[in-house]
Amino acid sequence: MKNFAKISFLLVLLAAVLFTACEKHNRSSEVLDDATIQTYIRQNNLTMIKDVTGYYYNIITPGTGTEIKNSDSIFYSYTFKTLSGRVLNQTSNISIPGTFLGYTDGFVINGTAYTLSSVREVLSKLKRGGKATVIIPSNLAFGRNGIPALDIESNENILVELGIY
Repeated sequence: MKNFAKISFLLVLLAAVLFTACEKHNRSSEVLDDATIQTYIRQNNLTMIKDVTGYYYNIITPGTGTEIKNSDSIFYSYTFKTLSGRVLNQTSNISIPGTFLGYTDGFVINGTAYTLSSVREVLSKLKRGGKATVIIPSNLAFGRNGIPALDIESNENILVELGIY
């Protein structure tokens, strides 16, 4: 019985150490992402607001008219870039996404669905004709694995240019 108690204690201790190590790794990548983003903002002389969830945004043009609700249909454009300026994905002039504002956080890239709620949240701050820029840290974008097929590296922070028509 003593051995069982010792083994149980060691297993609990080992589990606590492993969970703490994983949490510490995630925190350190968030801190690194934030430092990289803040350096980018400073170097490019940008004015950005940091959301409580960790992404940064700037309303370039708020737009006009009434506030857009989640149930309103909108036509919008987006350009996804790396912080170095390489374009990853964008809308074209021919096919402009049209959907309800509440569904603008879903993107299918190379057959895989991704949810980027920061895109919907920033679009909801705009009115028709509005434009904004969002910087999404890697932990809220494509994570530590990235998307090698699209040349999105691990822990890559993403810049998104948005506009509502």
